[in-house]
Amino acid sequence: MDQLIGLSEHLRAWPRWQQLAGATALTLTALLGHVWLVDHLQSYQFLFFFPAVCLSALLFGEESGIWSVALSAALAAFLLFEPEGFAVSDADEALALVLFISVGLFLCWTISAMRRHLGTLSFD
Repeated sequence: MDQLIGLSEHLRAWPRWQQLAGATALTLTALLGHVWLVDHLQSYQFLFFFPAVCLSALLFGEESGIWSVALSAALAAFLLFEPEGFAVSDADEALALVLFISVGLFLCWTISAMRRHLGTLSFD
């Protein structure tokens, strides 16, 4: 875990566009994982997106995590819901989308607060 925290310190020094590109790459990797296992994940459209959101927030910062939430929600709404497109006509899918966005934002804010608190601690 110490290595992951050390890596995140290095990645947070990157320019904003590189951080967002990294978050985008993690999110697209999550989409590919979902597409690869689509036969087994019919009702779990957001399962692979949660790790991408958490890693984006941890590695690149809160803004990148929020970007990953927004991109994940847009990709799921556009590519994974029936009928394809941004129209979410099923009430269950709409509820899943709202819950994903809520939980994803909560995770981003929690990870960011934990990172700020970790930075204030002294380990002597």
